[in-house]
Amino acid sequence: MQEVVLPPSPPVVAAPPAVPASGSATAESLDTPDPEVPAAAQVAVGPAAPPAEEKPADPPETEKSKRIAFLLEENRCVACDLSGVDLAGRGLKSADLERADLGGANLQGVNLRQANLKGANLRDANLRDADLRAADLYRADLSGADLTGTRFEDAKIDSITDRGAVGADFAKALRD
Repeated sequence: MQEVVLPPSPPVVAAPPAVPASGSATAESLDTPDPEVPAAAQVAVGPAAPPAEEKPADPPETEKSKRIAFLLEENRCVACDLSGVDLAGRGLKSADLERADLGGANLQGVNLRQANLKGANLRDANLRDADLRAADLYRADLSGADLTGTRFEDAKIDSITDRGAVGADFAKALRD
């Protein structure tokens, strides 16, 4: 004969103590535990719970996604961190990216004609076949950037840093 094991029955919980007949509970009656009610069924009355913790900050990638959306909508992102983003093939004509950090970004084929890139960090960026005609690159850092096929006609390139840049042809660019 096989033994059958039944799960234990759930505990019986007594109802909370009744409010006095007068219809109003006193502070004393709420603070005094009822010996006939199991402790687990009694509700402690005390100060309000502490406020919930603040929502943690968005991770950096989410922040960058928001900045990219802002850039594409407003055509500007001054002094913002867009390092390592992929904007390949985007149309950013006349965009204001002054002092933006675009280090390591993929900007291949991007239209940045007449863009404001003053003081921008484009270090190690992929600018292959990008259009930078008439862009303002004053004090931009293009160190290590891939500039193969990039168009610089009438671009302002005074005081740029281009050490280690690959494929740069500044022949038709403007130097003050």
